[in-house]
Amino acid sequence: MKLLLILIGISVGFLCGFIPGIHPNTTGTILYDILGQGEATAIILIAILGAYTAIAFIPSIFLGVPEGETQISVLPGQRMLKEGRAVEALYVICVSLSVCAIISVPLIFLLKDKFALMFGIIRPFTGWTLIFLSLLLIGREGKIGKIIFALIVFLVSGILGVLVFDSHLVEPLFPMFVGFFAIPALLIHKDSTGVGSKEVEQNYSVSFLPYVLIGIVLGAIADFLPGVSTPAQLAVFGSLLDKNMSTRNFIAHVAAIDASHTIFSIASASTIGIARVGVVAIASKAYEFNPENMVLFIGVFICALGVGVLFLLKVGGAVEKFFKEVKFEPIAKILCLYLFLLAFIFGGFYGVLVMIVAALIGFLPIFFGVSRTHVMGSIILASILRAFVG
Repeated sequence: MKLLLILIGISVGFLCGFIPGIHPNTTGTILYDILGQGEATAIILIAILGAYTAIAFIPSIFLGVPEGETQISVLPGQRMLKEGRAVEALYVICVSLSVCAIISVPLIFLLKDKFALMFGIIRPFTGWTLIFLSLLLIGREGKIGKIIFALIVFLVSGILGVLVFDSHLVEPLFPMFVGFFAIPALLIHKDSTGVGSKEVEQNYSVSFLPYVLIGIVLGAIADFLPGVSTPAQLAVFGSLLDKNMSTRNFIAHVAAIDASHTIFSIASASTIGIARVGVVAIASKAYEFNPENMVLFIGVFICALGVGVLFLLKVGGAVEKFFKEVKFEPIAKILCLYLFLLAFIFGGFYGVLVMIVAALIGFLPIFFGVSRTHVMGSIILASILRAFVG
């Protein structure tokens, strides 16, 4: 029976991952309302999240649409796509997710009795830590002019983020990050296809593993930082460790943070009752998470994640071949309309307005010649304010 529930969850997770804008949080809320409370509901929700964690990288890389908690992966993923290295990107993601799953589980059992202590130690320093790291991120631009432009992008996107998080939007991240990343990329796209046309030798080395290890640690830390709503923030801060971090290293870093963050979220929900991942929070509402059933839910997540990883490895080449053979410009126009329609469905005219404003802000880094990671101020500034004023 549990295997059937996992398969149902994996199937739904695949649909959520493939269809841009269909987030597991929204799906989880709907399913909770339909299925009600119970272990079966929780198993299905965790299986959805596991499959989605892997599959959501497909629209991020091939369509440039930010998905899940890894919005920042759009930038390196799109870069590798244009270089003809999409299959390599999927390989890096699959290895990173797998290594993360292998290492995170024993770490959880070593640390689970110390979760409450770790939460108490880290919590008072959250706000000041985020301010310090934000200043380092902005200062990394080097020249005073670019630092000023980066600060403008950070603050403007931060103000938008604060307003959006205080709004009625069910999925506030969706219109913002689609506006920041997807809409500018779709509107300025001039190539006939979205994929590099040249045959490029793929690099299948595992030189990125140190960045996976760092990502595992940062993903775990994300569960003990009040106000940190997404591991994308920590991915940006993690890049401070290596100013010239390559695209493959960065995408490995992001994938590891995402998986680690979810696995540790299941563990923290089971031990100290704190779930930083939306679907985990819904699942723990449907069925009480505790130390006795923690192994079950972590096992469900890893099983579904493994199926997603195997699927990516199997179909990556076929997906890249498909995108090489189609003209991207018509797809870009249709995708733009579809994304605005989703913004309207989920948030009405306000959701559309947020996406338009975010798109205008998304063009600022391009215009100023600074890193687009500064739009992460949209969630970092909100996290800083929550850390100080609650």
